Amino acid sequence: MLALGLTAGTVGCPSSHDPGPGPPLVVTLASSRGAAASGQGPATCVPHSWPAIDLDGPTSPPPDQTRQRLASASAALRATCARIEAANKRHLIDVYMASPEPYAGSHQEKRAAILSSDMGCAPGKAASSGAWVVELGAFTGRGIVGNAASVRVEHVTPEGRVVGAAKDVLARDELASIEEAPGESDNDVGIAGTFDFDGDGVDEVLVQKRGIGAIDGFYRSQTPHAYRFTGGAVVPWQPVPGRETVEWRDVDHDDRPDIVLATRTDIDELAHSLAEGAFSTNDAIAQAYVHALCVRTPRGTPTVSPALGGMVPDRVRLPHGPIADALCAPSLAIDAACPRTGPRDGGDARDAP
Repeated sequence: MLALGLTAGTVGCPSSHDPGPGPPLVVTLASSRGAAASGQGPATCVPHSWPAIDLDGPTSPPPDQTRQRLASASAALRATCARIEAANKRHLIDVYMASPEPYAGSHQEKRAAILSSDMGCAPGKAASSGAWVVELGAFTGRGIVGNAASVRVEHVTPEGRVVGAAKDVLARDELASIEEAPGESDNDVGIAGTFDFDGDGVDEVLVQKRGIGAIDGFYRSQTPHAYRFTGGAVVPWQPVPGRETVEWRDVDHDDRPDIVLATRTDIDELAHSLAEGAFSTNDAIAQAYVHALCVRTPRGTPTVSPALGGMVPDRVRLPHGPIADALCAPSLAIDAACPRTGPRDGGDARDAP
């Protein structure tokens, strides 16, 4: 029998899909020849212990928390929020009433209220943070599939003053306008998350345009865009330069949303949010997130982000193939080096055999 001359020790398995500084993941191996020579018994290996990852962790903040923050905000901020939300609802009701196939009044008002609430004020955790809001203009123009209205992403100060993002920025992000085609599709631009990542007392915001087709059943979710309020202005914010964001989601339950990064395959990557306001794409949590997706997603099965509820987005996402294989190879190699005989640790609860 051929014997390999291994010696006891550790083998480092750094993630190859995201090179850079960071502690390697290690698997402890013991040599059978070395063990026999030293009288330590048969060869053993210690399976790698992956950090627990919740692929369906909470987004930030939950709706009830937003309501609580709004209730404790200044009277001036609440008054501005109420005015903008009422105007959004009125514009949506008007466009539904103008449709050649208007819905019944009760359904129409309910749908308008739902869409306008997605755009409503989202106050920050601190009283000095102010709030974020999406404001609609009147539906006065004819778009490609329906009536068009302008969109403004705005920050409301604690004093109730409104500061909006520049029109050219919103146009670049495809957020400058929205269309409604009642009876065919519902669209909205909503606040997908708020959080004070850098600890300056003012939350950053994630804004996303979404659409649902009533006839063909499509769900379209465009790439979300992040903004921050600094120096008295609303400016774009890219937490990981050059990378598209899928969503903000707290996957390690540390009360800080992490940034899910698009890869144009069914295996997303993660920018783990750190306490000092930085992000890591190659620390233990970021690598464990990729591992959790790899063991949950069967090879050859096209999937989408959990946030989309299993519906197809408009951005290209390739089935699990060569790109996903390259992303999964490092963590799956760690599993293969020392297979686990019992239920897997880490990852999603549904991963357990």
